[in-house]
Amino acid sequence: MSQLGYYVYYPYDFEGRIYERIGLKRYFGDHFFGVVTVKAHGAKAEAVEFGIGYRL
Repeated sequence: MSQLGYYVYYPYDFEGRIYERIGLKRYFGDHFFGVVTVKAHGAKAEAVEFGIGYRL
């Protein structure tokens, strides 16, 4: 998974307006999945996100 984003509302300068989100999605069976992503500004990581889901 990958995403390129831009902050429209940006009240203070943190690391820049453009960010990347890169991650992995793994399916467990036909419906359940897990996700791990890293949100970064250039080469500086801001956050690591974990998720679980169920696909209908």
